[in-house]
Amino acid sequence: MRPVYIIDGARTPFLKARSGLGPFTPVVCVGALREGVVDDADIADGAMIFGAGFAPFRGGPLHYAKTRGVDNVVSTLRDLSQKYGKRFAPDPGWDQLKKRA
Repeated sequence: MRPVYIIDGARTPFLKARSGLGPFTPVVCVGALREGVVDDADIADGAMIFGAGFAPFRGGPLHYAKTRGVDNVVSTLRDLSQKYGKRFAPDPGWDQLKKRA
């Protein structure tokens, strides 16, 4: 039996859920940056690496999102939002991050 996650009441295969939840950490960081909780993307990346255990070889969640492509991450979030609900909707801060990239 393959492991599954329950997302909004729907059974979702583990690998599909895992690939869909990957952008979630950058989403939280983008919101914190937009709201002024942190002043700099590099500080947010460092905090997530040293404080939350984000994979250091990726350079932090915001650096990873820039490397992957902000448009790609936003597109993935829009798809996830349509499938699994508005909690995956892209934050307006993605536009700011795109300008800084």
